[in-house]
Amino acid sequence: MDDESVISQWLISNARRDGRATEAKQIIFTAACRCGERSDCAEQLAAVRKICVTVGQRIEAWFGRRTAENGPFILAGVEVPDCPNIGVVAHSDGDVIFHSVTDAILGSIGLRDIGQYYPDTDPEWKGQSSDKFLHDTLKRASDMGFRVVSVDVTLVLERPKVGKIMPAVVQGLRQAIGDHRVTQASVNVKARTSEKLNAAGEGKSVEAHAVVLLYKDK
Repeated sequence: MDDESVISQWLISNARRDGRATEAKQIIFTAACRCGERSDCAEQLAAVRKICVTVGQRIEAWFGRRTAENGPFILAGVEVPDCPNIGVVAHSDGDVIFHSVTDAILGSIGLRDIGQYYPDTDPEWKGQSSDKFLHDTLKRASDMGFRVVSVDVTLVLERPKVGKIMPAVVQGLRQAIGDHRVTQASVNVKARTSEKLNAAGEGKSVEAHAVVLLYKDK
């Protein structure tokens, strides 16, 4: 395994454990300082300087009755089965996984939030499949010299149960990223409840929290 991969895995594991962007930045700073004290790790220090991590981007979508306006419940392009009466209130298709990852990538490369680029006041995005937002943002990142190394998404919802479709959801996210270097092990989606707390815990909404790690190739 090369230096980039080792450092990337270490950073993302710490970011996942802590869940706060400030701590992730401190991890990177500490790693850089330690490398700077040694004469034999110039390559590792250079790799650390090229890593960008965004932690804890939260996107929430509200549930409503399935109507012509409220489309089906979709996660990473996969329609959630067995919930014919649940629709997502959204301007686009309301895919919270694609939205949260898109927003996290925008933050990692120093751009503004998802609403600035794909506003819900623009008819162009009405009913749009959210993978378009992700693809467009990935191109922005690529044009700036960045590529995705790792993605971790946590869903928070009380209903419906989504455990059975998680393999398809992970695959949907990986395919949307579209980089053969992003392995199955580098893309993770998991789900939990919020123990009846807040709107998600009451079954009124779904939240997605994304952690992304990018590497600057050039």
